[in-house]
This record gives sequence, structure tokens and C-alpha cells, in this order.
Amino acid sequence: MNQPFYEFTPQDNAQTFDFESLGKQIVKKKVLYQNTNQKPFYNLALVDVLEDGSFDDMTESRNGDMEKILATVANTLPFFFDRFPDAIVLFRGSDERRTRLYQILINREVDNLAHVFTFLGINGLNFEKFRKNKTYDGFAIILKKS
Repeated sequence: MNQPFYEFTPQDNAQTFDFESLGKQIVKKKVLYQNTNQKPFYNLALVDVLEDGSFDDMTESRNGDMEKILATVANTLPFFFDRFPDAIVLFRGSDERRTRLYQILINREVDNLAHVFTFLGINGLNFEKFRKNKTYDGFAIILKKS
């Protein structure tokens, strides 16, 4: 992804990445790769860090830097996969609109990143190779082996 992104700090063995959204206001953010109970699946989450230290994945900060935030999330993937090369990263939006936003981003970037990652679309319990312009409930990313 050849978009500007925020500097981020890896934490917790490259399973957490901290950065600040610097738009209309300063918003602390985290990218979380959460280990599920079913290996090799990890859930990818983007959250705001609230003043009390809790996380919120429903807030819309409307900070004017959505593209830069999504590019930052995408740029954490190589760091994560460097530590967990056999992982399957699952994600979807916290609502339908955000899931659609992720789909638009994947539609745009899938050809540029196909040499590094395999993208899957998820509907219900079914996984399939990601197809442009097909609607999915969620997505998965797998590192291609060289």
C-alpha cells in the first residue's frame, strides 16, 4: 500500500501497535492482533484508546484521516506476519458500513499486494478467494510463502 501512514510502535511481541491519529484532534489508537481459541486464527481490531485506558471500536472520531489510519493498519501486517508467519488474520468492520469500507480498500489494493498476501472473503462459515465487487461479511489475510 503506497499511502502515507502514521508511525506506530509495536508492543506485545508484535501483537499490538500503538499510534496517534493527528487530524482535527489527537486520537490514540491501537491495532490489535488477538489470538483466538482456534489456531492459527487471529482477530484484527482497530480501536480508539479512551482516557481511562479502555478500548472502543465503535467510536467515529471523524478526524479527517481515514485513509492514513487504514494505511497504518495495513503497514502493521508485515511486522505481525514476521512473528507469526502461519497466522490467518480475520477481520470485519464493527458495523456494516465499516465492513463495506474494508471491502473497498481490499478491492483497490488486492492486485498490488497479491504477491505477498492471499485475501479471502468470508460469508457465514464459508471462506473463498476474495473476488472483487462481491459482498462479504468479513475477510482473511494469509501470508504467501516464498
